[in-house]
Amino acid sequence: GGHSRVVSISLRDQTAVMLAGRRPLGCYWMDEAGRFVTSTYYKEKLPEWAAAFGRENPALRFRGRPWRALDAKEGAPPLRMVDAPTVQDFVATYLASPLAMEEQFAFARRAVEAEELGQGPATDLLALSISSLYLQGLEAGADSPLARDLVLRLDRNLEELLGWLETRLGAGNVWVVFTATQGMAESPATLEAEGI
Repeated sequence: GGHSRVVSISLRDQTAVMLAGRRPLGCYWMDEAGRFVTSTYYKEKLPEWAAAFGRENPALRFRGRPWRALDAKEGAPPLRMVDAPTVQDFVATYLASPLAMEEQFAFARRAVEAEELGQGPATDLLALSISSLYLQGLEAGADSPLARDLVLRLDRNLEELLGWLETRLGAGNVWVVFTATQGMAESPATLEAEGI
């Protein structure tokens, strides 16, 4: 025997807390500056591995970065600039971008390594709440080029993470469960054009 260990990672605190369970090994989310944080309810302070990740990967390094579609031709304009006049507005734009989603997957890999998930006698749980697509959908709708690109990037990130986990833990030693809370509506302009 041994005890299962749970690590919950989200871009939003309420989602991370919902997925964490009663006694998680770690519960992390991004704060208003785009840094992964936790609460003293879970840990007195951020573990060194998580603090080091934040020092090495500040969200503000992405300020002013173009978001280009995965399948964009050379020289094509960006879908959007990940920028805003204030840090708070920048973080909101960043969280609804592939940059934050990719950061979340990188943080998840670091958590698996640092907390040695999958190395004990019991089944461990890594809970990821991928919120970028939801946040982008609220703004631009399910039919936007931004949402399409995020879906493609989510697929690629999942493929890379699952391949990495199987290499690290052995094929057949990783179980995957997908859940969802809701779908996304079409953009307000599309709904209006359809008389809805």
